[in-house]
Amino acid sequence: VVMLDFLDRVDLGPRTDPEGVAQALDQVAISCAPHRDLAVNRGKALAISLADSNPMLWGGSVLAARAARRVAESVRKAPGRSAVAGDAEHLLPILEATQPRDVFADPFAPGGSERRPLLLILDDGAEDAFVRERSGRLQAAAAAAGVRCEAVTTDAPHEVARYASLVL
Repeated sequence: VVMLDFLDRVDLGPRTDPEGVAQALDQVAISCAPHRDLAVNRGKALAISLADSNPMLWGGSVLAARAARRVAESVRKAPGRSAVAGDAEHLLPILEATQPRDVFADPFAPGGSERRPLLLILDDGAEDAFVRERSGRLQAAAAAAGVRCEAVTTDAPHEVARYASLVL
């Protein structure tokens, strides 16, 4: 953030407000604090969703896509599980090839507890029609395949703060 602030001051980087970034990160930390109940804690709910799935992450804007790649990398490194981040064109075939869940399958039988995909959309509030169209296509494909879809959103005022908020 310090380097981006310097680049902003010499007109070589994006607009950066270190105080705004700190406030955005504080807001995420407060809303996802460990002492908050599961019913109001978005972080805990998302952790539960990620625990029994193979996440596929998508971010529509450039910064949201970078955040998606960063989060997927963290999921692969920390627990050593598979996670993929990509463009809509790369994730759509995976969603379309996903077999519907068999409601009669025994989850305790060998091979019965396989992890299902989870579509995680990182939304930084981009109002671009192309981004919204891609998001709609991914959500429709996920719904058709019976794949759970979660969204992480931010309303931070500047793009660097939005990026940091999505990664956190």
